[in-house]
Amino acid sequence: MGAATFVLPNPPPETVNVAPATSGLIPCFPPNAFHVADAMKEGVVAENTCGDAATETTQAGEVVLFAHQKSIREVLNSTRGEF
Repeated sequence: MGAATFVLPNPPPETVNVAPATSGLIPCFPPNAFHVADAMKEGVVAENTCGDAATETTQAGEVVLFAHQKSIREVLNSTRGEF
């Protein structure tokens, strides 16, 4: 249930790519670019690829993405190659 606010340059880009910038989150949306014009007009909800959580509610200027915290198993698997 996190939120972030971004200021876009003027003029804004046609598309933006979004990804979690932490090793503790697993993205639950397909890697794709979001069209800024669509987000500014009516909002955008990304497909949830990890589960059944969903929302159809967006506000103009909003992009809704899904992610989850790494499980203990995912943490151990990701560090396995480091030793």
